[in-house]
Amino acid sequence: MRLFASVDDGLRVEAGDELFSLKLGALLLFRYGASSTVIDSRRSTFEVPVARPHLRGYVLAPWIEFFVQPELAGPRPRLLDLVLRIQPIPEIGLQGGQFPTPFTRAYLTPVPKLLFPGFSVANTAFRAGRDTGIEMFGKFFEGLVEYRVGIFNGNHIGQGGNDDDLLLYMGRLMFNPFGWVAYDETPGLAGPQPFQLSVGINGYVGESQQTEMMVDPATGLPAPAAIGTQHRNVAGLDLAMRWGLVTLQAEGY
Repeated sequence: MRLFASVDDGLRVEAGDELFSLKLGALLLFRYGASSTVIDSRRSTFEVPVARPHLRGYVLAPWIEFFVQPELAGPRPRLLDLVLRIQPIPEIGLQGGQFPTPFTRAYLTPVPKLLFPGFSVANTAFRAGRDTGIEMFGKFFEGLVEYRVGIFNGNHIGQGGNDDDLLLYMGRLMFNPFGWVAYDETPGLAGPQPFQLSVGINGYVGESQQTEMMVDPATGLPAPAAIGTQHRNVAGLDLAMRWGLVTLQAEGY
């Protein structure tokens, strides 16, 4: 047994025979907002919008991985990620559980590697968020081509299952003509980068039952109530380019 500690991986425990590995870490965001308004909802305040401990590792072989991450900030704790990932070869991998759906480069970028502490309004509106399902993924030609194909419940996280008989179908295809481009919006922090280019196309189709919290007359307590069906047919294109200390990223939906 070996114990490691680093900024990137947090705490890590490994078995010497490579039968398993555990990594413990946490993502924390502390924020202060100053305001001169007299409106109560906009007063100066301290906030902890993100508090996410996580556990990752592998069992039996390095290509059988797991990842668990709850969110402790907010009015109530909730589970964000619970994933089992199997990838014996780079070309074919399979993961199942609850995790971010593969739509837009920005949403697939780890939060510590985002350029800004949040996503754009357009990204939030068009992406499908986290969901429960299965996904096949992989890279060909040493990362020149990357694909992701998934089937999900289509009703986001924390639902305890699908709320109807409809599913969400999603796919993503990326072309990296000069080599694989990592999901990182701040590569220049490590120094000048060689020229890299990535073009991604993605989309999803499906329907979902829209719900709204309403007071249940029988119990007098808030409960989700169906308010209609939403048809979702979305396509997206994203671009990432790096050269020296310059990074350019763009997305359209």
